[in-house]
Amino acid sequence: MKINEHYIQFFPLKIEKKVNIEEIIETVNSYASILKDVDAIIIDAKNIFDERQILIAAEMALRSYKKKNMISKKLGVEIMLYLSGQRQIVNAIKTFGINNRTLYSFLIIVSPKIEKIIEFKRKFIEKYKNKISFIPLSNIYKEKIKEHNVLKTFNISEREINSTFGKDRREKILKCIVSRMAMLNLEK
Repeated sequence: MKINEHYIQFFPLKIEKKVNIEEIIETVNSYASILKDVDAIIIDAKNIFDERQILIAAEMALRSYKKKNMISKKLGVEIMLYLSGQRQIVNAIKTFGINNRTLYSFLIIVSPKIEKIIEFKRKFIEKYKNKISFIPLSNIYKEKIKEHNVLKTFNISEREINSTFGKDRREKILKCIVSRMAMLNLEK
């Protein structure tokens, strides 16, 4: 998908237990640095309620990037900040950073050049082909468990859901999450 002259792609992943998480993070950062014109981050999927969350966070981060008023120095980290609705990088990492308990994650890659995203993904697959699996989005979403975690993480009450306009419960929850993401723009 193209947003503000940048392409964004995200890939749901399943991480095998024997993988060194620090190595994965370092690899993502290293590839982004080597390939130039690429920003990437790998996040824990447990608090992603809907893939539109990622696209909205990316769009907000790209706007900040374009206006030169990002909180962080890296676009990938800025996306994580928007996803979490937090100004503090430490808090965003607590919510979306991967760790040894992470089973499902998203690799998010952003670049003005689609070829760079393709190259990044190719290199990543090559390095982790036996340790990380690209999976369908449906594997990430276990509705009731996911909803409970997300409501708790974002401190969303039943009262707030009921007072939010939307066609169904899922849309209402997504709007509550997006409102927290939007608050980050207002706090700058």
